[in-house]
Amino acid sequence: MLDQYRSLIDELLETPTAVREALGHLDGDDQNKALLLVSALHSRDQALLERMERIRKASSAHLEELPSVDSAIAESELPADLDVFLENFDTTRGNVVSMLMNLTLSGWSKRATHDEGGTVELGDEVEDHVEFDEAIRVRLDALG
Repeated sequence: MLDQYRSLIDELLETPTAVREALGHLDGDDQNKALLLVSALHSRDQALLERMERIRKASSAHLEELPSVDSAIAESELPADLDVFLENFDTTRGNVVSMLMNLTLSGWSKRATHDEGGTVELGDEVEDHVEFDEAIRVRLDALG
């Protein structure tokens, strides 16, 4: 079980470097497309942080449905300042990883109700986030 959780954390740790590498090789319209992808990912990181906090602290947390990858990209906006945006992305991702690294085994298993039906464990939320992250990275790779 611990190896599975560590694998999820490792995948999340790789993304900021991949984002910077992708942005370093792109320009013009492709760079703007990449920034929209990363903006969607940053928003999802922020949502995950909030959801994890809610699950950890509340005895009966309820989670609303998150947008799909395509919807999240469509809702994202180009950042006004690239350096500030990337710093914020790195900080938020660091906060996600830090929270995950400090979870106990029982913390990974904490449950919440979910709009999509039934209950969901915090670990399931993280797995869904890693899948979202992977989908964004595939699209980033396709640009370069």
